[in-house]
Amino acid sequence: MTTAGFADRVAAAAGSAVRRTEVLDGGAVGTVRRVDLAYLAWTDTVGEGFLNRYRERRELGDGWAGRRRVYEVVPLLEHLRVLGGRYPGDLRATLSDLGY
Repeated sequence: MTTAGFADRVAAAAGSAVRRTEVLDGGAVGTVRRVDLAYLAWTDTVGEGFLNRYRERRELGDGWAGRRRVYEVVPLLEHLRVLGGRYPGDLRATLSDLGY
């Protein structure tokens, strides 16, 4: 599965009022849905409308907004490992925001 294909499917689901929360099924690929959601928000693939609709169907827990930056570290590390480029600066900024 490519990231672009995944983003296209998420965007299509968001356009149809996200009737199925299974669009983020971490069990299918061994990921954690909160990390997936943080990745989608970090890449501007989805907006607050999608996240609000998702919250109606699946619990994210209290403090999700505050932990979202923590969850972004995982995809940032993966992007850094695979793509390099601008990601060292993004990772430093995120870690700095988190107090590291």
